[in-house]
Amino acid sequence: MGPISRSFRGVALGFLAFAAVVSVGDAAQAGKPKPAPKRDLKAEKKACVESHARGQTLMREGKLAAAREDFIACGLDRCPGAIRKECADLLAEVNQKQPSVVIDGRDEVGRPTTEVKVFVDDKEMAANLDGRAIDVDPGQRTFRYVLKGGKKTIERKVLVLEGQRSRKLSAVFGYPPPPPPKPFEIPLLSYILGGVGIGGLGNFAVWGALGKSKQGDLEDSCAPRCRQEQVDAMRSNYVIADVSLALGAAALGAAVVVTLVHNSGEEKPAPPVNVVLHPGGFMAVGHF
Repeated sequence: MGPISRSFRGVALGFLAFAAVVSVGDAAQAGKPKPAPKRDLKAEKKACVESHARGQTLMREGKLAAAREDFIACGLDRCPGAIRKECADLLAEVNQKQPSVVIDGRDEVGRPTTEVKVFVDDKEMAANLDGRAIDVDPGQRTFRYVLKGGKKTIERKVLVLEGQRSRKLSAVFGYPPPPPPKPFEIPLLSYILGGVGIGGLGNFAVWGALGKSKQGDLEDSCAPRCRQEQVDAMRSNYVIADVSLALGAAALGAAVVVTLVHNSGEEKPAPPVNVVLHPGGFMAVGHF
């Protein structure tokens, strides 16, 4: 091996040794933790002071939601202690004054729905309803509700009161269709009362005719000197006829009332009726 070959081999070995040293140095540097960035305490203090002042201005203007964000920012640990304490107190005051609303959404047929977007003064406050309260600023606010698909929109102006929590508002896009009309029905009791009424009118006709016939016979045979028992028999026929007429009219009237009450849509107990038979006919007894 010549002098040139030995020289080249020496250079190569030296280069490899240098590369190994550099690699070891880089690895050592990579294992060390990076130093934390230096905090700009002056800028942090300035931001805290600005949030503190801006939050109070927004609070006076009734913009409580924005004021809350500033008071949260100036209440962080990086802010000076005096500012941090005052911001915590102001945040508690804002939370006490902050009103909120709960939206009840109803679709085109009156069913509960969550597919409603809520805008307050053209700012989207909720992409859909979830039953939770939505914080809004006090004052005259314009609520706009948009049903899924954007085909139906409702807009309402609402005076929101300071400190009023979970006030319920409704976004009703439609109402359920009215139920079909109930078919006209005649209850069984009406049939019974109707039968009693027709029977009473029939009795009236029969006993009235008998009384009239008896009266005619007496007038032709013995009037005006008929025996008392003959006159009493004639009068009994008329009395039974009168009672039958009253009974028939009352029963028919009760049948009409029961039918009307049954079809009025109101659930009412049927009037109790008892039919009493006696030698001269029958009678319905009850409360109507």
